Amino acid sequence: MGIEPIDIINLIQLRASVSLIGEQSKWWNSSFCGATAKSFLSPVFPRTFVYAQFRGVTASAATVHDERIGVGNVFHLFRLPEGMEQAIHEILQNGEVPEIANILTDKSSALHFIEQFAGDISKLPQGPVRVGNLNDMRASSAWESGAALFYCSGFKQGTETFPFFSNQ
Repeated sequence: MGIEPIDIINLIQLRASVSLIGEQSKWWNSSFCGATAKSFLSPVFPRTFVYAQFRGVTASAATVHDERIGVGNVFHLFRLPEGMEQAIHEILQNGEVPEIANILTDKSSALHFIEQFAGDISKLPQGPVRVGNLNDMRASSAWESGAALFYCSGFKQGTETFPFFSNQ
C-alpha cells in the first residue's frame, strides 16, 4: 500500500484556515480577513475579491513563517515546492474551492476544518517544529498528523507554532 498523496484542495482549505486564525490571533500583522477587508479590496478586485484576500493573508503568513523557520531547503504550508504552488494557483484561478470564502470570514469554520483535518490533538511544542522530510510533504498523512496537528494545538493553546519540512 502506497502513500496517499495530499489533496491540493484540502491543502488550500488548510492554508485558508490557518491564515484566518493566525491573523486573528496576531501571529502575523495583516488585516486581509478583517472587517474592512472587503470594502478595501472589492473595488480593486470586484470579481476576484476572495482570491485577492487569500493571496494577501497567505503572503503575510509566509513572511512570518520564513522569518521564524528560515529559508533554503525548507518548506512549510505557505511556501511549497513550485509544482504544488502552481497546482494551488490553478485550482484557485478556476474557482474550484468555493469553501474558502466562508473559511476566510468565519473563525469557527476555519478551526473546525483544522480540527477535522488534524484529528486528535494534545499539547505540542511551540515555535518552529520539523514534521518530516521533503518527501513527506506530498503525503496526506504528513499534513493531517503533522502540520494541521501543530497548528490546531497552537491555536487552542495560544502558542505560536510553525511546522516545516526539511531534509536537515
